[in-house]
Amino acid sequence: MSLELYGTNLGLHGPLIKETNQTFAVNLPQSSFKLNWNEVVYGTIPNTIDIKISTKYYTLATKYLKPTIFEITRSGNTFTFKGKNFSYNISVIEIKILDIECPISYSEFTIINCKSNKTQLGNSIQGTIQNKMSTEIIPFYLNTNDNSTSIQCSTDCNEPLGNGKCNIANGICKCINEFIGNDCSIPNQYISSVSSVSTSGGVVNIWGWFGTLHSGLSIMIGQQVCQHDINSITSSFINCTVGAGSGTQSITLTQNGITYTGINMFHYTELTYRCPKDCSNNGKCNTNTGQCKCNSGWGGYDCNSKSSTDGGTTTTISSSSSTTGTTQTPTPTKEIPKSNTTINGTDGLTVLNNQQTTYEISIVSLIETDFSNNIVNTYNLSKKWTPVNHTNINIYKFTQTIQESCIITYTIEEVKTAREYRWAGLDLTLDKDSIKISVSIKNYTFNSVLNNLQLRFESLVGDNNRNTQDNNECNNRDTQVDTSEIDKNQLLNYLTISRNQKVLYGRFINRVISDSRQTFITTSVIPNNNNNNKQSVIIGLNLPHCKNECLIDPDFSVLVSSSYQECSSDLNNGGRASWVLPVAIVVPCVAVVLIAIIVAILYRKNRLAFLIAKSKINDIRLSKKELK
Repeated sequence: MSLELYGTNLGLHGPLIKETNQTFAVNLPQSSFKLNWNEVVYGTIPNTIDIKISTKYYTLATKYLKPTIFEITRSGNTFTFKGKNFSYNISVIEIKILDIECPISYSEFTIINCKSNKTQLGNSIQGTIQNKMSTEIIPFYLNTNDNSTSIQCSTDCNEPLGNGKCNIANGICKCINEFIGNDCSIPNQYISSVSSVSTSGGVVNIWGWFGTLHSGLSIMIGQQVCQHDINSITSSFINCTVGAGSGTQSITLTQNGITYTGINMFHYTELTYRCPKDCSNNGKCNTNTGQCKCNSGWGGYDCNSKSSTDGGTTTTISSSSSTTGTTQTPTPTKEIPKSNTTINGTDGLTVLNNQQTTYEISIVSLIETDFSNNIVNTYNLSKKWTPVNHTNINIYKFTQTIQESCIITYTIEEVKTAREYRWAGLDLTLDKDSIKISVSIKNYTFNSVLNNLQLRFESLVGDNNRNTQDNNECNNRDTQVDTSEIDKNQLLNYLTISRNQKVLYGRFINRVISDSRQTFITTSVIPNNNNNNKQSVIIGLNLPHCKNECLIDPDFSVLVSSSYQECSSDLNNGGRASWVLPVAIVVPCVAVVLIAIIVAILYRKNRLAFLIAKSKINDIRLSKKELK
């Protein structure tokens, strides 16, 4: 395969191709050059190449390309056309206005100037442009009134149907997100939710936007064809039948020459799901969901911590950095170092303190990603919440608005009584003293129907450096983060962050309510740097293309490790203690439901006995001094 370059005043030496550093051989200095193109080394010859002649680069087409006009401006009788796929050869391009040639005075790959001998004013003056290497003639329409120029589209862009509108700056239809094509007639499909089937296969229900044109429709789930009935398709619903399979798969829908892929959006429902650590032999696994039912006295998602119904937590509502508000403290049967939950009434930050250990939970951002998972838009949600008046002392609500009309509502609820609830077809439990966080995201406007959302929240853990009378040095441990239970093939995912024998568990449900219908989602761990000497984990909940509303429902628990020890200050309590502090979070997103946190309760036993023993020791020391 060879390329030949012709012209005048091209120089004595062969031009250089910018992309490959190849140099043309000289056939005839100044006017003729040739290059043998090696497709094995450089691949197929591209449609355009940039070549360097002397000190300037020129863009050239290697084959016929349809001339495209982006903009037309007028100064008197002179018209300037900006676009692409023009030519440096004036004789190759022809422009006519009202079938009268407009002689070209200057031409290059992206700009053409022509001067009309007679210009007629009007709202829709027809013109044409043609590359004489082809018989194709491309029409355009001008508005030349009032010494200004606009380009009329060749069609109405299906504007009466609401599909699009003509962009008079370039004469190209600007379609709404749901349509594409020269006249905005082709549906630009997307999937908002997909039903699951068992591992033996079955009928899959798909909701979204599919339009009324379904030429060449095909549906793939993983590597399998999902057989559909063309007569059952509507603009918002398709069903198909898939064979046996397992795990989480992507679903690909192609029609009208357009392909949409919902990554990890389809899930085969397993007959059984595993529980974390097999419930540590301290409970029974509900294999329908992968959730442990712990034996009496045990708690945690893996039943690896001992639970206690005694004890108390302190909850404080703060309007700023100071802590003020209502404190509720159940009377404990034993004296314990209380866990303190602070909800900042200004920015919605939830802080959990127990002895020297602090956990912070916050919603960080809402991310819009494209088909390749590249970030398109980032909306920082931190410390931008506006508090909403509330009547329930256990529920705190905040809102903020992004874009023009997308309203995000963030709700934090203290769960005072354990309760069971059903979410997206699953039977789940919220523990007493959990914190349920709900996020509602409504009316989000996507840049493209191919884009999705990711809601990110952060958990920070560190030491609060406050003075405390508690001797807890024997429990000092570095922070450990366990994300091994984040698994796209499970219904429930778990995250564990431990420090100083305090443990934060996060449970994430891989289901979402998208536009009022349940569908499958996945959870991601986002790489993150440590924050101000505090270690943090950012979790992303990967939401589908929710046109109206999405609802998600994760929860958290803070527990005391089964390895927790009562340190030497508790002389009469030499054993170990591990106590469950339940906390949960639900995020109705668009509602998006987000986080729940269990406040850790630590028991210190026989405090009175210790004080008596200490008093006796002091008396003995005093007696010895008197004897001396």
